[in-house]
Amino acid sequence: MRAQDRVDYVALSSGDRRTVSLLDIIKLYLPLPFITFGGPQAHIAIMLDLFVVRHRWFSESVFTEILAISNALPGPASTQIAFSIALLKGGPLAGILCFLIWSVPGAIAMAGIAFAIDHLGANGMPDGAVSIENGLGAVAVALVALAAYRLGSKILTDRVETCLAVLSASFLINFTSVPWLIPTMMAAGGAVTFAAKKRKDWAGSGAAEVAAHDSKVTEAVLLTTYSARTGAMLTALAVVLLAITIPLQTAQVPLLVQIGATFYTVGCIVFGGGPVVIPMLYQSVVVRGWMSDAEFLFGLAIINSMPGPNFNFAAYCGTLAARQSNMVVGSMVAWCGIFLPGLMIKAGVLSMWQNTRRLPQVQTVFKGFNAVAVGMVFGAVYILWQKAIIVAGTSTATALGGYPFFVALSAIAFVSVDSLHIPVIIVVALGAFVGWTHSKL
Repeated sequence: MRAQDRVDYVALSSGDRRTVSLLDIIKLYLPLPFITFGGPQAHIAIMLDLFVVRHRWFSESVFTEILAISNALPGPASTQIAFSIALLKGGPLAGILCFLIWSVPGAIAMAGIAFAIDHLGANGMPDGAVSIENGLGAVAVALVALAAYRLGSKILTDRVETCLAVLSASFLINFTSVPWLIPTMMAAGGAVTFAAKKRKDWAGSGAAEVAAHDSKVTEAVLLTTYSARTGAMLTALAVVLLAITIPLQTAQVPLLVQIGATFYTVGCIVFGGGPVVIPMLYQSVVVRGWMSDAEFLFGLAIINSMPGPNFNFAAYCGTLAARQSNMVVGSMVAWCGIFLPGLMIKAGVLSMWQNTRRLPQVQTVFKGFNAVAVGMVFGAVYILWQKAIIVAGTSTATALGGYPFFVALSAIAFVSVDSLHIPVIIVVALGAFVGWTHSKL
């Protein structure tokens, strides 16, 4: 391996420069998949405390740089941060092993739950179990609504972005089954914000805003990367695989190939992490008939109550999608497919970002991507609302609005997490309990 292709494993800019063994890195990662409740933002806070505050592997500025890159790329941000920290501190082997430690326990749990759901079946569930599922569905709607509210408050900072979000939600609600809808909206969003920024520049404005953003995001310099050539090869490979998998989604190929292609494509085009992947997976697995609305909502409620990455939801979806083939392989193919592109692109872009991250054009295009992604989360609230309740004795999904009891439960769940700061796992457990008590009334 050439010198420029090696990874410099020392910590950066005021971080701890002592060598850390692979075993030491693994020991720190082992508890994470079991304690990281609360979603991506909680994951990031835990990693900041562990790796920056307590162990001083990196400075705050370098951690912020890693976070900024992760938020700008497709895939799960918190998983990319966990992967990047191990990669930069211990090399490729550490990055891969720590990613597996971070993600595999939750993936196995979600696949096991999917097997149980398939065995029970919606039609075979007793009324009490259906009510539990309805309680979890009501809570899931609340959690998605809360994610939309929080993302919208943070990301939609001007009229162009707000309009893009509204249009994105409107198109998603009305044209859910249209092929290529989501990637087309993403591309259009990036083009719109780019054009809007060009217009500002022609008018002689906007430069100060870009400069301020630049100084805040790019203060730290990432020194521990692969060469730009190696990074470009990794990123190019991810794009080539995307070009191969897109037509395979609907081609006359084995079901497992379709599943792998579908989840790889989703992993390539999802910007915004866990909350944004929900409408994409809904379109990919429910609209196509691979699983029911009830199964989707049930799994969504469960994944929101579990520690670890929300993208482990793919293991659940892949298991149920492969019922006509091999469910174990389906789970593995879906899980690998949704994580692989983000990790490949992140490992590649780490080496190239230093030369491109200051370009205003790059920042502007990603603003459009993010605005469209937020709109899709708002659209997902409506879609899930319309299918949140299962009629007892059937597999028919109906709207939450027809059941005041569960509407109230959803509202209480929203306030409990947002205003009362009750942990999500407790709210989900209470949702299941309240749903069960409803069957006894």
